[in-house]
Amino acid sequence: MPEPGRGLSIRRFAAMLFRAAPRATVVSVVLMVIVALTEGISLLLLVPLLALAGVTTGVSAPQSGIVGRVTALLPHSLGLLLLVYVVVVASRAALEFAETVASVTVQTEVTRSLRERLYRALIGARWETVAPLRGARLAHVFTTELERVSLTTHEMLSGALQLLIALIYAGAAVAISPGLALVAAGGAVILLLPARRQQRQARRDGDVLTVLGAELFVGATEEVATLKMAKSAGIASRVADRFSKRGRVHARALIMAHARYRAAAAFLTAGAAAALAVVVWVAVERIHLAPASLLILLFVCARLVPRITAVQGSFLITARALPAAEAVQALLDDLEGAAERAERPTSAPLEVRKSVELREVTYQYPGAVAPALRGVSVSIPAGRVTAVVGSSGAGKSTLADVLLLLLTPAQGGLFVDDTPVGDELRDAWRASIGYVPQETHLFHDSVRENVRWVAPEATDDDVLEALRMAGASALLARLPRGLDTLIGDRGTLLSGGERQRLALARALLRRPRLLVLDEATSALDPESERAIRHTIASLTPAVTVLTITHRLTTARQADHVVVLDHGSLVASGAWEALVQLEDSRLASLWAAQLGADDDPVPQSTARSS
Repeated sequence: MPEPGRGLSIRRFAAMLFRAAPRATVVSVVLMVIVALTEGISLLLLVPLLALAGVTTGVSAPQSGIVGRVTALLPHSLGLLLLVYVVVVASRAALEFAETVASVTVQTEVTRSLRERLYRALIGARWETVAPLRGARLAHVFTTELERVSLTTHEMLSGALQLLIALIYAGAAVAISPGLALVAAGGAVILLLPARRQQRQARRDGDVLTVLGAELFVGATEEVATLKMAKSAGIASRVADRFSKRGRVHARALIMAHARYRAAAAFLTAGAAAALAVVVWVAVERIHLAPASLLILLFVCARLVPRITAVQGSFLITARALPAAEAVQALLDDLEGAAERAERPTSAPLEVRKSVELREVTYQYPGAVAPALRGVSVSIPAGRVTAVVGSSGAGKSTLADVLLLLLTPAQGGLFVDDTPVGDELRDAWRASIGYVPQETHLFHDSVRENVRWVAPEATDDDVLEALRMAGASALLARLPRGLDTLIGDRGTLLSGGERQRLALARALLRRPRLLVLDEATSALDPESERAIRHTIASLTPAVTVLTITHRLTTARQADHVVVLDHGSLVASGAWEALVQLEDSRLASLWAAQLGADDDPVPQSTARSS
């Protein structure tokens, strides 16, 4: 999982927003400009209003340019001018409402678009890139990190609006008194000198919060998953203490980050008050500004200072939230950089009439010191059951992943009926396969929806036929609502054997030419495993079956056995022939599994250990 720190700038983040929601971003920016202009117009109206009220401001309205032309169009009646002022302010309120809706639209669309893009990149990436990623860390990016990106979007848009309005007010200050505006600008520069350092600190705070937040989220997810084990081991309190410690560390970091943010805001507010005092002193004691002009200047400064504070606050919050955007962008870059060719909408399955073969396949995982498979050639006869066996680390699951075209070997390839299956036939081959992993995920949904998850268009008759082929008809008859029965989270309302039968039915619904079972019966009791084994045998010759297993009782019933050891093929053929070979690896595995070569452990040793 990529970590933050790849240097995502505010400018690049703004570009990311525009790519995610271009139309809404343009609308929002245009409305910001219009809102800022109406703010300026309402301020401009104060000069003629005071003049009509008999107050001399000392500010002469320019007779040329846009401002002069606009002023010349204004009515010279106090009542009408007040009406214009009310209309302008009401229009500004309506525009602010529209701009707020547009900003929320951008915020929502950016989050939705990034989440969808991220998920599509995840499912479209090569398996070598996806497999090492931690599920809990991914869930954290999809939820918490994207919510922080949403917050950053809001702060950037809010800060941009406040900056535009601040510029309008700064222009008004220049119109009232250029000299005073210059003094105020000098004060503003002094106040903003620490801003760069504060933004760097906010970025560091964001990095820390991103790391600690991920640890808290991942820790909570994994500890909830192991709750039963923790309680049974009597260590639940210790686990809770560890979780509480993570929470306290995260809370302290959050408090410190917020304290630094508030300290920066307090410094800016106090400094702005001091700068305003200097401006008033200069205006009264040195320039002798007219009272009405001083009143307008005070009004402008009173409105300007909160805008500057808000802009600075938005930049600090944005800087603090940028590491979350960096984490999202880094993950997107990695996944999109590892994209497979896009799937075709429909692909006719490949028929398997003679065999499925892996020829001279070598595959080594990135960062591994040795290949997981070394020059492996395996033939899987059509319409038969083939078992792949070997000790842990022999390469069984890697072989299955190459067969599924999830992994691309460094050399060698896959052949179906002597036809090489490459990238151009990938979708057709995957449409030909039914796959049942060891840990099948079932949803908190009905039997029907769990089975047809791989084929949403399947009819009830199709689902019932798949259940029959999987030997689950008796199970269905026992369920209170048949296909509509809810099976609980991860199928907790069913036994292990029943869950595997639903998983098998799900795979068979695709009408596969090749059925791959990757340790699919390893967690079952012997009786359930035997029942599933008979069900699988009944599928041939219509379906070619490959079972990856460490249970040799399953392999013993197969038509063809493949033996792997440390990534190499050491034997293949019928069970009876392989166990009788001299120095047979299969025979040694069989003896070890039966316990035939175990030395008895003396009871005194067992008691003392």
